Amino acid sequence: MMVGANLTSRVEGISNTVRELSLGLLSIGHKVHYLTSAAEDEMECTPELVTLHEVKVGKGRGYGERARNFTLRARAQLRKVAMEEKFDIVHCHSSYPAFGAIIGGFGTKLARGRLISIYSSGRSEVGLGDYSFPTRLALRLSKGSIAIKFDQRFFDKIVAASRAVERSLKELSVPPQKVAFVPVGIDTMKFNPGLDGKKVREELGIGADEKLALFAGDLTPWKGVEVLVQATHLARNSVPNIKVLILTKGTYEFESQRRAKVGKLIKDLKLEDAVKFVGRREDMPHVYAASDLVVLPYLANFALMDIPRSLLEAMASGKPIIASDVGSSSELIENGENGFLTRPGSVKELSECIILLAKKPELAARLGREARRTIESGYSLDDTVRMLCSLYESLAG
Repeated sequence: MMVGANLTSRVEGISNTVRELSLGLLSIGHKVHYLTSAAEDEMECTPELVTLHEVKVGKGRGYGERARNFTLRARAQLRKVAMEEKFDIVHCHSSYPAFGAIIGGFGTKLARGRLISIYSSGRSEVGLGDYSFPTRLALRLSKGSIAIKFDQRFFDKIVAASRAVERSLKELSVPPQKVAFVPVGIDTMKFNPGLDGKKVREELGIGADEKLALFAGDLTPWKGVEVLVQATHLARNSVPNIKVLILTKGTYEFESQRRAKVGKLIKDLKLEDAVKFVGRREDMPHVYAASDLVVLPYLANFALMDIPRSLLEAMASGKPIIASDVGSSSELIENGENGFLTRPGSVKELSECIILLAKKPELAARLGREARRTIESGYSLDDTVRMLCSLYESLAG
């Protein structure tokens, strides 16, 4: 059984990661169940053949509130379902160790193998200012050492999705035998350099002679969209044909305020003709294909996967990447070899990289090829499914 707050979503990194893992497990004969919050809109669905057990969480204002409600309400249902189904494996997924600490002592002990995957080692609270002090305090405690101690007690394995998470667990004195490293894998058939993005460019009105930079994020403050807007303003002096595509998800509690703030910045810098907002897309592989470069100007990774899924998708798509050096991006990107790393918040560095890639297509192509090779060398979905199956078998017997 996979347990997570919003596993049916198509726009959240962890939910899409679990979705692909589930499809991989199903393809080799495993049975998969989800315990997750009830789907609320058209962008949420459960993969075919997955058995869904829904937890009613109410109409929360956003993903954060729904996640909190799920964590508090899932415990009893997890125990009930686990008693009925007699699972071999219960596998929890979260960026917050407290998720496992709260629900782990209930239904998980009824399974033969109990795991929690932790996706983020971030401690910086940059970008969390929209939340109230009590919420920020709760978030801080959710990643504290006490939560890790409970996880260590309740779970047979704590699965680190990055080397940084692995190091942080060991620094908190989690025994090495309790820790397993399993990277996030990406479907390299779904995301691949051979896709054609021409239709997407035509739909968006992007000319063949224009350079399209994709902002692979959303409007949450910690993802740094303002940095990209300001860098685009500088880059336009050298690359007047640069265009920027900003994706939005609609899951952030304060999205309307953020949209207004970013929109005002775009207007103040006279970039209305260069920067375009686009909502949720179901054709992300083709959106990557339509892009000339992909930008992840993130400021901090407290609320992010250490290795953002969008980074993996863009690299698998063979696109040149410019990413902030936060979280574990440096585990994948070797600066100047398969992408560029910039200091978080550096408008100047980001604009220089945009100009360089826009003016040197041969460099952009080389970085894209090397990015794809990086994914193929250890971050493919097949690799991850094999590692996970081996771990499951060692626990379930």
